[in-house]
Amino acid sequence: MKSTAGRYVFLTFLAALTFALTLVSVNAESTFSPDSPDLSEIVAGIRDKYDGIEDLQAEFFHQAPVALTGTVLREEGTFYYRKPQRLRWEYREPKGKLLVMNPDVLWLYLPDDNKVYLQKTGEARASRMVAKFLTGEGRLEDDFIISLGEPAGDGKKCYYIDLEPREPFDGIQKITLSVDVDTFLITGYDVTDPYDTTSSYRFTDIAVNRGLPDDLFSCDPPPGVPVEKLP
Repeated sequence: MKSTAGRYVFLTFLAALTFALTLVSVNAESTFSPDSPDLSEIVAGIRDKYDGIEDLQAEFFHQAPVALTGTVLREEGTFYYRKPQRLRWEYREPKGKLLVMNPDVLWLYLPDDNKVYLQKTGEARASRMVAKFLTGEGRLEDDFIISLGEPAGDGKKCYYIDLEPREPFDGIQKITLSVDVDTFLITGYDVTDPYDTTSSYRFTDIAVNRGLPDDLFSCDPPPGVPVEKLP
């Protein structure tokens, strides 16, 4: 891909979102206590919450430093998720950018490149990880060291959970999930690379079980835009 920032988002959002949506894969059998919750209790709360979610829609805001230019990449739009293996990131900024995943293909349109990037879902390392967890075949603790993170000090009522890969994975050193203490919904995550550069996503206006339709996760390239198939 010509856009370094676009490629970074393309690789890391898949991994991070997978983990955010699939902490249900962690074995946690304790009862939640709001006064002194431990890690297993928080994970159990997330598991119970997402077990009852068939689809989800939210507004997102993403920002990440761009080392080559010394600037900060800022993006926003609407995110959609539906079981099984269906994701859609619809961008307002940059306008027109679109990323869709369904059980068959992973599809990314970058207007600045004037190109659509297409890949079979099972052939991308990150998307294989997505498939592994969203189909219930993965256990997060097999691939990551999971621990409670430090409070952010931003006044938000959140738990923070750190995920560190047991083996190197696409330049990810750590993922920190933000979990709402009342709803157990994932409200954001930070992805830190080996150079301590952090890319962050935040979610607002989260709505669940709205009955998102199949065609929301279809892939139709814009007329006249070249399609590049990725290996």
